[in-house]
Amino acid sequence: MRKIPSVLLLATVLLAGTSCGEDDTFPKDDFVKIVSEKGLKPSVAECAYDKIKSDSKAMADITAADGPNDKISSATDEKLQTILVECLADAQKTADSNKS
Repeated sequence: MRKIPSVLLLATVLLAGTSCGEDDTFPKDDFVKIVSEKGLKPSVAECAYDKIKSDSKAMADITAADGPNDKISSATDEKLQTILVECLADAQKTADSNKS
């Protein structure tokens, strides 16, 4: 769990400077590409997309902003940061359990 502070920093940096369906659903491939270009593994980006896609307000905001970038609302930004931290923690747990 030592990596959580750096994970928070990475999530904040990621969301501070990014840019990218159907109606109010931003395309998963585009979302994963944008997030992955900022240094996160595609599996983490896919996890985040899968968790946020059910939130219609957040997804509409991401779609209107043309992707997870600095144009999204602060509420969506906070929600996405929380989700990214959860996905990164899950990925770390999986990696740690695979090492055992």
